[in-house]
Amino acid sequence: MCLSAESTAIGFDVLALILKRKFEWMDVAVTMGIINVTVLLIGLISFGIVSVICGIFFTVVQSFTLKLALKYRGGLSINENK
Repeated sequence: MCLSAESTAIGFDVLALILKRKFEWMDVAVTMGIINVTVLLIGLISFGIVSVICGIFFTVVQSFTLKLALKYRGGLSINENK
């Protein structure tokens, strides 16, 4: 998992990590979920309601899993000196 190694896959996690660095109180998993749902809702016209509902479901599962993984690992520390 890229986030556990404090790295990125050059996706929406970059934005979530930047926001986490700027606002320490932000939850990376929730932020990534919000970004993903926003993108899915923008794609509603192109992909249709069924695809967006499935995407939102999997986004919730992904955010929940990430939150549990980070909790099990002991959180996410953003080191500005890297």
